[in-house]
Amino acid sequence: MKSLLNKKKIGILVGILIVLIVGALLLAPLPVDPNYHNFAARRSIWGIPNFSDVASNLPFGIFGLMGLWLVLGSSGRTIFKARYHAVPYVIFFGAVCAITIGSSHYHWAPANGPLFWDRLPIAIAFMGLFAAFLADRIGQRVGIFFLMPLLILFASGSMLWDLGHIRQGGDLRFYALVQIYPIITLPLLCWLFPKSHYTTTKHMLLMVGWYVLAKILEVLDWSTYDFLGGVVSGHTLKHLVASMSVFTVILMLKSRIERRN
Repeated sequence: MKSLLNKKKIGILVGILIVLIVGALLLAPLPVDPNYHNFAARRSIWGIPNFSDVASNLPFGIFGLMGLWLVLGSSGRTIFKARYHAVPYVIFFGAVCAITIGSSHYHWAPANGPLFWDRLPIAIAFMGLFAAFLADRIGQRVGIFFLMPLLILFASGSMLWDLGHIRQGGDLRFYALVQIYPIITLPLLCWLFPKSHYTTTKHMLLMVGWYVLAKILEVLDWSTYDFLGGVVSGHTLKHLVASMSVFTVILMLKSRIERRN
């Protein structure tokens, strides 16, 4: 009976994914807005163009390295019941470190080409973290050895799809799906499968909240810049706020140490 119920719950998650994929396929290609690269923060400092948007990626590298140190170091032996349980987090934090490089490269000279290297690690980070939640809530072996490779393949495939349409301005349908699906289903996943070892609903809601706020700031790039008198732009703040989602993952894993002590 319990196995049947779990299959139905998993079916709900799969059903949502199928609906979103079909919806994305039915939509017309979604190219990058030509004005997307027109960011508010353009000041050059120390010879670095668009300094604020470039430098604000640094927290991703810092938190990414902190996360890798946490899960791969001695603390990892305390956090995880088995070492392979750390794999999704290693991929997540590794991808977050790559965001610093890819996003800084893009913001140095914003254009469609380098935008690919900005978004690829973001997509992989999303899928790595989502796989971590799936593994913890549904089953480690299923989540790590089956679901996670598929999710990372899907994330990479969505970016290659975009790269294949780069001459037409890109096609962001599947990149958007990589972000929308976890944001929609993570709260549902935690509700349907409340039993966990490493993930908590509280931290998940904080992660989602930080990221949604970051996306709002991204949309309000120029408005934020004007409102704050040209001191800082919405996109710069977006980087800083989004990095707090990564820091929240670190706090979530550290709370596991506290619960075990």
